[in-house]
Amino acid sequence: GVLQRQWVDGAEQESVTCIYPTGDVYKGQMQYYKMHGSGKLTYTDGKTLEGQFCHGKIHSGSGELRDEKGVRVVAAGEWVDGVLQQPQPQPQR
Repeated sequence: GVLQRQWVDGAEQESVTCIYPTGDVYKGQMQYYKMHGSGKLTYTDGKTLEGQFCHGKIHSGSGELRDEKGVRVVAAGEWVDGVLQQPQPQPQR
């Protein structure tokens, strides 16, 4: 993949952009070349997953998986180690 980092006044910024070989794009914090911290993962089909990541997976706290237009929330709730624990009901459109 390709990792793009931002530098401002000679200091590396916390937010990076990582383009994976699959075409997925992650924008956010990283540690040891893995998604780690606050970020947003955009899949090649346009769906997005936003929240707190830990060691490459959506992790603790709340996160949202949105459809390819970024409008409708497909899944939201509390995530632990990449697994949605208690999904919040989503209104149907």
